[in-house]
Amino acid sequence: MKNGRAVLPVLLGAMAIPSFASGSQDEEKPLLKFVREVKVGRTPSRLVFSARGQLFVSCAYDTAIEILDKSFEPAGRHRMSPLVPLGLAPLRNGKQLVFANYGADGVHWLDLSKGEVIAEVKVAFKPVSLAVTSDGRTAAVACDQEQEVHFVNLGLKRVIGEPVIVTGRPFGMAFDARGAHLFMACGKPSSTFVKIDVKGRTMGFWDTPVLDRSELVLARNGSLYAAHQDGGILVLDPAGGAVNPEDGGAVLKVVPLERKFHVLELFRRGKSLAVLDTPKKELWVLDTEEWTVQQKIATGDGPEDIAVTRDGKTLVVANRSAGTLGIYQVLR
Repeated sequence: MKNGRAVLPVLLGAMAIPSFASGSQDEEKPLLKFVREVKVGRTPSRLVFSARGQLFVSCAYDTAIEILDKSFEPAGRHRMSPLVPLGLAPLRNGKQLVFANYGADGVHWLDLSKGEVIAEVKVAFKPVSLAVTSDGRTAAVACDQEQEVHFVNLGLKRVIGEPVIVTGRPFGMAFDARGAHLFMACGKPSSTFVKIDVKGRTMGFWDTPVLDRSELVLARNGSLYAAHQDGGILVLDPAGGAVNPEDGGAVLKVVPLERKFHVLELFRRGKSLAVLDTPKKELWVLDTEEWTVQQKIATGDGPEDIAVTRDGKTLVVANRSAGTLGIYQVLR
């Protein structure tokens, strides 16, 4: 479901480790270690790394996209109005960033060398998330106000076919490894798990207890993870073949936990799933084989998103209310 102008002063750099950085006292072998806090613009809400190691940060209240280098130092800032970027995806050429602009009901292409938007494609009202195929050719854009999903040809910069109407607010999205099918987690008013091909044909539709505005992540074995509306994690079958009337036709497994997690991010080559408990300001790490809690570690105020560097050695949390990024070292 994964965003030039004059540079304004941005305070960054190493800071003393605050009290919230400590993990649980009984953890013998923690996976994550808090390193430092980085100050960015107001309300950082979406994070994504490029193949070159740049970090793009959507700061909705500032109507800005911050760009940080590999050392998390400022490397650029783009601002426009109206701009509320809620989905970010660097293109494979390394020269452009495509994002869903909630404030302008469209998909925009940002030229990173020029620091300006070079193209725009209009979609439906209020796009909230964006997913891109692994070959970088096609994007899916979820528009929750009209409960529609649009496919966009990123090379031709135009919408493909007609929008797909879903019964529920689409948010979490993930393409399969071949880019042939899109999976969606749709929330209120009817919680569903949907499978669509890139031509816009619905291939499967299952009532599933997905949490409203849950992210959706694709595991290495092809299954998908989403947040359960009653707390915990859902493991979903991409074929929808795991018939379980109690839990929904696509549910392979329910991982019961006492907290609700909207944000999910795989790391350690898929062996661990990082999730955010926003009200308690905690980052949880779950083992994806045994589904045990490996670690809990505190975050800053209002944790909103997670991103992991391409080498898997660093995990970053966007603290929306604090206007900061928490930098964590992956220890093993």
